[in-house]
Parts: sequence; structure tokens; C-alpha cells
Amino acid sequence: APSVIPIDNSLPAGSVLNESHAPVILKAINSIVNEWETLGLYLGIENKELKLIHSKSFYQIDVSRKDMIVHWLKTGTATRKKLIKALQELGRNDVAAEIKRLPTCKQ
Repeated sequence: APSVIPIDNSLPAGSVLNESHAPVILKAINSIVNEWETLGLYLGIENKELKLIHSKSFYQIDVSRKDMIVHWLKTGTATRKKLIKALQELGRNDVAAEIKRLPTCKQ
């Protein structure tokens, strides 16, 4: 039988995040709608990159948000700590708290 990789609801604490962490992050930041671009800036993504992501997805926020998170995860510098800090800077302590509640996994 083909092995199905279960969606892991944990985020590693100390190590760099990668694309496999996108689903759990996207689920956690689901309530961030109009401010997804600002979150991207706080995550260190250049504004021109965010504009490109925005225009490519024809202004569909869910698609833009996913592409932005995947782009951030591909930088190789994405961490749980940075995500929490960016959410706090955005004034979304509720979402930051949700990320903090996610179990940490050993890699």
C-alpha cells in the first residue's frame, strides 16, 4: 500500500521551516485576510515580490496567502520564532498564540 504522509500539526522549534510546514501555517493564519501582504513584509518579503504574488493570483486572497507563505518557506530562513514575531508586529497576538500552541516536533 502507498504510504500516506499524515498532515503533521507540529512545527519544529529551533530549526528552519520548509514547504512541508505550509499546511499547518496556512491553517493557523486563516483569519489573516486583508493584511496578508503586511504580514509578508514583516516576514521579510520584498514589496515588489508581494505585488507579483498578488497580481499572479488575480486577487484571490487564499491563493496569494498560500503563495506568500510558500515563498517565505523557500527562503531557507523561515522559523517558527520569526512567524510569531511577524504576527505580533501585525497586532495579531491571537494568531501568534495559536502558532505558539502548536506542538513542537523533534526533527
